[in-house]
Amino acid sequence: MTFGPSDPWTQAMEQHPHMDTVRAEINDRLAGNNVAALKGQSFDNNFSLNGAPGEGTLSIIGKNVFFLGRDAFATAGVISREWSTGSYRLQYTFTNVQNGIAVVSFNQSDTLSFSSATRIPFTSTCLIADYTFGSRAAPGNNVNLAWYWTETFHYTPKK
Repeated sequence: MTFGPSDPWTQAMEQHPHMDTVRAEINDRLAGNNVAALKGQSFDNNFSLNGAPGEGTLSIIGKNVFFLGRDAFATAGVISREWSTGSYRLQYTFTNVQNGIAVVSFNQSDTLSFSSATRIPFTSTCLIADYTFGSRAAPGNNVNLAWYWTETFHYTPKK
């Protein structure tokens, strides 16, 4: 399932707190000396609820509790799906960089599975194994999700 720029779920993913870190990274790259070389380059900055704090990972204490609680409410149908996000992969690409304007395309993706939905928080232990109903393609097993959009960034060209 793919969700484009006008989809409410994509718009919610654009506002995910991890995107502040990603946008700061983009602005740091645009402040560099060889901005023109960024055109066409892609970078990964994944978000993970697992493990210890590190690059691409929010602190387990604090913000992760918020995300885990939010996912539980979405699973129970208390809030809508666009407010539920877990770990995801993110790649951004500088599609155009010139004259103080950079256009960046974002591609986020995730795979929903029974195992990830039943994972014990802060561990890799799952209560239900993947492929409970047979092969990966069987109904009710993995669901691939993707969100995409573009943003424009402004920078001061180096002289």
